[in-house]
Amino acid sequence: MELLLPVLIVVMVVMLIMQTIKQRKTVRQFQDLQSGLQPGDVVMTTAGLHGTVAGTAESTIDLEIAPGVVTTWDRRVVREKLSGVGAADNGATAAVDAPAQDAQTDGPSTPSGQAGTLGDVTVGDNNLGDNNLGDGSLGDSGAPDTEGTDPR
Repeated sequence: MELLLPVLIVVMVVMLIMQTIKQRKTVRQFQDLQSGLQPGDVVMTTAGLHGTVAGTAESTIDLEIAPGVVTTWDRRVVREKLSGVGAADNGATAAVDAPAQDAQTDGPSTPSGQAGTLGDVTVGDNNLGDNNLGDGSLGDSGAPDTEGTDPR
């Protein structure tokens, strides 16, 4: 019983030292990552955005997130450097390019102010339906009007 308190203190001190060593290692790795960023590196931000480093400054970094689209970010948002050429092309670019290709194959576009379609989205048609009549009923959806009834 007399040795219990000193042993607990020693264990706590050892745990504190181990935690400090781990924290220093993490900070050192982060600093190495930040100082090693160069144009052409493929990185991921803390928001999950993948991009290619287009340019660097002291406290900012320019990321190309799509062909011809360059955005400026604070350096500290870079979470990790992704390995491999084209790591930013993990399908996100293909998903962005696909709707643009669909829009081009849909035929002639409609003049501004007229209803039309762009892919699967209806543009300019403000048909909100008749299921919200403002009186608590659901229109002709078939659901019963429960306004004024006791739920018990």
